[in-house]
Amino acid sequence: QYGTVLHREGRFDEALLRFKAALQVFNQSALTEYCIAQIYIETGRPAEAITSLERIFAGHGMGFGRFNMYALYIDYGFALMM
Repeated sequence: QYGTVLHREGRFDEALLRFKAALQVFNQSALTEYCIAQIYIETGRPAEAITSLERIFAGHGMGFGRFNMYALYIDYGFALMM
């Protein structure tokens, strides 16, 4: 996704627009939701990050399995502590 390139370049607002547009097309992508949560964490918006992460924990979409849930829990804990 182009949003990933924008995110890496620090163009967070543009990246969020791309990721949110992607969710409108396919709203069951936990990976896209996770990218959104990452931007919220990096831009100091923990409440929004928590909302995105909780949607993933609730079974929102595809893209995460047992092998990579650790990253979600670390980011969730970090957002809770912000």
